[in-house]
Amino acid sequence: MASSKLNRRSASIGIAATVVASLIRQRKRGYASLGAVRKIDARYRGHDRGEAGVRVGVMDEPGEAIHPHLYGANNAWCFVTSAQFNAFCQSLRKNAGVTLLRFPGGFESESYNWTTNTLNPRYRRRPKHPGATPQQAISAMGAGNISFVLRTFDAFRANTPEAFNYWAHIAAGLVKQYGAAVYDWELGNEWYHFGGAVKHYDVFVRRYARLVAHFVPIIRQAASTLSHRIHLYISFNWARPEDVAVMRKIIPPGIWAQIDGFNIHAYSGFDPGKRKYYTAPPIDGIASRIAELKRLTGIDRVYASEWMAALNDNEHFGGIKNAAYMMQIMGQFAQAGVACAAYWPSVMPGHHIPQPNRVTLLADEPGWFPDADGQMMYWLSESFLGRVLPTAIHNSKARAIAARRPDGITSVFIAAGPERYQKISISLTGKRIAKIVRSRVMWADDAHLDIGPAHTAVLPAKIVPAQFGNRCSITLNVGGPHRGSAWEIGLIELKS
Repeated sequence: MASSKLNRRSASIGIAATVVASLIRQRKRGYASLGAVRKIDARYRGHDRGEAGVRVGVMDEPGEAIHPHLYGANNAWCFVTSAQFNAFCQSLRKNAGVTLLRFPGGFESESYNWTTNTLNPRYRRRPKHPGATPQQAISAMGAGNISFVLRTFDAFRANTPEAFNYWAHIAAGLVKQYGAAVYDWELGNEWYHFGGAVKHYDVFVRRYARLVAHFVPIIRQAASTLSHRIHLYISFNWARPEDVAVMRKIIPPGIWAQIDGFNIHAYSGFDPGKRKYYTAPPIDGIASRIAELKRLTGIDRVYASEWMAALNDNEHFGGIKNAAYMMQIMGQFAQAGVACAAYWPSVMPGHHIPQPNRVTLLADEPGWFPDADGQMMYWLSESFLGRVLPTAIHNSKARAIAARRPDGITSVFIAAGPERYQKISISLTGKRIAKIVRSRVMWADDAHLDIGPAHTAVLPAKIVPAQFGNRCSITLNVGGPHRGSAWEIGLIELKS
């Protein structure tokens, strides 16, 4: 008995030490990132004092690694039939640069019958024809490039140990069956949006915590039996960081230590609406909110398993305007070290392009061609690679993100916003620009700034000598017959 107590105490001390070390590492990274931004601001103000025009500075201080699975999407099981799925998936990968697929999708995951590839008869969007099977999804995306959502609603609703045990073993069976090819597993979709959540929020968060405490050891044991190396995520309402403390009081430390990551549904905008329990941080606050959740949990792995620049948080802007906000959100994810992300919705039925009040990656059209957000996803997956670089902009409300790619090239994305005719100079502080590898622009005419796909074109760019090193000079929002007069997005790839 004494030996058992000693072992448990040693394990608790070990867990505590791990958590403390994780918090210290996260805090150091946060301070380093903040310091880089302050440094670039100070240095850039000194260089540009008295100069006109828009200045974009990129600091040569690589930050977090940009994970390959940042460019994921949610499957649309209810809207894309099994017969259509391969073509749909091919377009996601080829035309939108998608690297990860979340299966079976969002809310349908809580009604999905894995053995029969059907949904419960009462599900509100139950289709006439079934969507893809799990094996079809794995084959289309490749092993390791798909994530599964485990069903929890039935156990949650029953709220008994017997129901928890029954559904936990079903989840464990799925991990045994598919764990060799599927590495990322979510424990449920959105417990905080189940029926009655608003009325009983405090009850629901505690119930989900008890469910987690029951499910995790059973799933973990199933994975270890077959040596499946999976990532197991639990769900947080990212609008309520205080939920973490509630959950940690209920979930024992030994079980908490078996959780690999947490997933969030990061719907945000430049002006998020105020909602009880669900007020999201604005776009510029996403990275700091994720850092706060990491600090509170002691968990470093994050999956933004649903996200978009939400229409109701962005004055219902779609099209290239939404793509500009989407670009900024992706930059926040990368800055925060998010491991996986899955855009929602990948497609919606019956809303052909132009699609008012829709911000999908692909259009519901033969060929599944991309909307503006799909085009933006492709650009990002192709060039926003390697490590994040801090950026600063002066004399403009434009936004920029940048990365140092593994091949040494610096990719700079600039969303110009509404300001007309912006002459922009880009500098790499600490580096000398030697060559413009490629320069492109995404644009739309005035009638299609917030709807449908964008156009793309070569962006004229030149190297200009300057006192503190060469600069790259471009002009955005120029107008005319073949360029946009607002909301253009530039991508400039520079070699130093």
